[in-house]
Amino acid sequence: MQQTTSILEAEANKVGLYLNPGKCKVLTTNAWNDRSDIEAAGSELEQVNDFCYLGSYISQNGSCEKDVNVRIGKAGAVFGKMKKVWRNTNISLKVKTRLYEALVLSTLLYSAELWPLSSTLTKKLDAAHHRWQRSILGISWKDKVTNAEVITRTGQQSMDNLLRERRLRWLGHVLWMDHRRIPQQAL
Repeated sequence: MQQTTSILEAEANKVGLYLNPGKCKVLTTNAWNDRSDIEAAGSELEQVNDFCYLGSYISQNGSCEKDVNVRIGKAGAVFGKMKKVWRNTNISLKVKTRLYEALVLSTLLYSAELWPLSSTLTKKLDAAHHRWQRSILGISWKDKVTNAEVITRTGQQSMDNLLRERRLRWLGHVLWMDHRRIPQQAL
């Protein structure tokens, strides 16, 4: 790892680019037990257990729990900002559900195609999905309306179906890739 980092730093310097050791992190997997110090630009790089890259959290143990929790939080923030829209009786349910799909679900399920989900995390996603749908419909938990009825009224898919559809779409893209591409090789 140190050798690769040194080569990267030397090649970058040739074209006027410099590594910022404050922004560089080292993350090793559980299979890699060597936590030796890696240096760049004369400084030791920080060893981390997880970090955010392109909006998704990558964890040392391969878990997506932190990413799922962050996504639920971000989608909840988007949902909260749209509260006036959800409560507006002049806007049709069809328009509200389209906005929900475009804004909230796209935020919630960003990079979900690659999540190794446990049943606990799937239930968390499902609970958030149902909670927001109930809010759009103006249904309280006291109203004793089943989740199946909520899905029927909104015309939305269940979280399992949404995740399955996204994974199959991604699989289709990977299958059409050239065999020399990394996703195709990983498959």
